[in-house]
Amino acid sequence: MPKLDGAMPESLKAISETVRLGSNVPALLVRPEPDDGTPAPWILWMHGRTAHKELDPGRYLRLARAGFASCAIDLPGHGEREGAHATEPTDALGIIEQMLNELDDVVQELGRRGGFDLQRAAIGGMSLGGMITLARLCRPHPFRAAIVEAASGNWSFQEQRQF
Repeated sequence: MPKLDGAMPESLKAISETVRLGSNVPALLVRPEPDDGTPAPWILWMHGRTAHKELDPGRYLRLARAGFASCAIDLPGHGEREGAHATEPTDALGIIEQMLNELDDVVQELGRRGGFDLQRAAIGGMSLGGMITLARLCRPHPFRAAIVEAASGNWSFQEQRQF
């Protein structure tokens, strides 16, 4: 995979870091400036199918400038996790199920790291990331808000799945 942080604006690089969270989930963490150590409200953001966590630097900069932290993660088979190469439409439900099993560990680790206020957390995503968001909201969750963009799909034929 190409080194994607080279395409990120310098202003975003200055307030972000790439880490691994939970069960080795690649994440881009962005904190608002100034980072005075006070936990910030934040959003867990998930990209769409065939994309990667660095795809939308403008979104992360706008959030940071408004005082919000963000955690953008790579979905299974995408970005730094592309080894599985799960980018076909038929892979979507398997990715959703895997992420549902990984998200809580990611959130808990962010709480341990500090800087992310777990009482003021949002979840969101576009396309496949939005589908994961909707599926996660069907269970008890800590999120106070959700943002979903261009998410759809007919899951009715998947009765054997966990959702």
